Amino acid sequence: MSLTLISIALFVTPLLQGPQLLPAFDVQSVDGVESPSAALARDGRWVLVYVQPRCRPCDSLLSLLKKEDLPRPERVVILVGGSLEEAKALSSRFPELAAASWYVDKAGGFESLKLTGVPIVLGLQESRIGWRLAGVLPKSSDMRSIVLSWIEEIRAK
Repeated sequence: MSLTLISIALFVTPLLQGPQLLPAFDVQSVDGVESPSAALARDGRWVLVYVQPRCRPCDSLLSLLKKEDLPRPERVVILVGGSLEEAKALSSRFPELAAASWYVDKAGGFESLKLTGVPIVLGLQESRIGWRLAGVLPKSSDMRSIVLSWIEEIRAK
């Protein structure tokens, strides 16, 4: 087994109890519309990317996602743990990700999702969390491959 596969196995954590439902918490779009976390759910497979402002690993992850055209930007939800102004500033620094949905964690998302740090990517099927990827992988192409293979799989169905 290659070192890359071992690294991926250490970073990607499938949920041992099986898929869990997206917990309830409050979010706000960067347009200022408040809604429950249930509004984040997409049809099929999608990813929730939780980042914070002034976070170098978070910037690295967002840069990685924007490197090439994101094939399914509607399947990417970026949740910012910060203020509305910070989320707007962060989204404006990544105009290539404008087609992704940007939200602010208004109340309790970090805790409700049982996160321990940022950045983190959660792979979801509708409203069920299937896996988590904490941090940024040492080989950026592996990270991008994991995210893209999850959101593109819907095409094969």
